Amino acid sequence: MRLSRQSRRLHLQTRSSVPAHIDPLEARTLFNTYTVTNANDSGMNSLRDAIMQANGHGGFDSIVFNIPGTGMHTIPLSTPLPAITSPVSIDGYTQPGTRRNTLASGGLNTVLTIELTGAGLAPRMISGSGLVINADGCTISGLVINRFVGVAAGIEVHAKGTIIQGNFIGMDTAGTSAPSIPSYGRQPLGVSIVGGSNNLVGGWNPADRNLISGNFSRNIELTNTTANTFVGNLIGPDIHNADIHSDGKRAPRKPRRRPYSYI
Repeated sequence: MRLSRQSRRLHLQTRSSVPAHIDPLEARTLFNTYTVTNANDSGMNSLRDAIMQANGHGGFDSIVFNIPGTGMHTIPLSTPLPAITSPVSIDGYTQPGTRRNTLASGGLNTVLTIELTGAGLAPRMISGSGLVINADGCTISGLVINRFVGVAAGIEVHAKGTIIQGNFIGMDTAGTSAPSIPSYGRQPLGVSIVGGSNNLVGGWNPADRNLISGNFSRNIELTNTTANTFVGNLIGPDIHNADIHSDGKRAPRKPRRRPYSYI
């Protein structure tokens, strides 16, 4: 049966008057990725700039590296970086030329190309750690962190659920000696966890192993903290599992009465 124009118009109006049902969207914050493209202390696309942007964003973010040129890229700080206050992953392995460790025990064959150094802080009488983590759930990987002096550590954690993997902390870029600053000495602390819990330093895969050595006072310091896991790390010797002199230089190889513990 054919409908008249008036009937069809009434039929369409009736159908369109039914309200559509729309489910409410789940409240969520998408993560951002910030790319470091230079080794400057500050300014656009620097590591400092990336941390500041991530701190200002509400969700979990990622900081990656793509600095032009081959070889080592050293980020010399003249003032401490801002503390990390929002969950973030800082991944030095995103920089071309890096290589994750593949050795399950003994020394490491890691190749890192991003160095964070505090050598410029000491002459200004500035004390500060390399990275200060105040946000839960952060990940730090693929960085060389050294020469932060005073009341300082390579990585200072005041949070839960931090993951620290595949870094050199306290050693030079080759992992063979502990660099120092004239009149100020070597970095006092490697990893310092203060008041946090359930943090992971290292891991069960070869690529997770950190080199944490050459720090003058302690390679690891734990204060008012519980339930942290240290596994697979090379703590104390150099990258080749050789002893280090008190001056931070590699010592001549000699037989040991017992091997280092890889924790």
